[in-house]
Amino acid sequence: MQDLKKLIEDAWEDRNLLNYNEYTTAIETVIERLDKGEIRVAEPIGSRWHVNEWIKKAVVLYFPTRQMEEIKVGPFVFHDKMNIKPKAYVWYLTVLPVMALIWLKVLS
Repeated sequence: MQDLKKLIEDAWEDRNLLNYNEYTTAIETVIERLDKGEIRVAEPIGSRWHVNEWIKKAVVLYFPTRQMEEIKVGPFVFHDKMNIKPKAYVWYLTVLPVMALIWLKVLS
């Protein structure tokens, strides 16, 4: 985990490192571990919340490593750098504009 942290911190300080696979792989590994619930950006420690800054930095660094993609949901087309997770239907509701929510309501 310390290796990942060092790679993320180094890439944060020098964005040119994002051109190397070792660094983008580290970022993708952090995102995968977040998705699996193995690590958290913030976690309770005692009565306070602790922010894992290096994980937060990995999330921010994830976006410049991605290309803009077209995402189609029914008759709607969106452009984003992050694919919608297939099993996260609730997540759809947080990213779709109001008209898409109305469309989903009409279908149900």
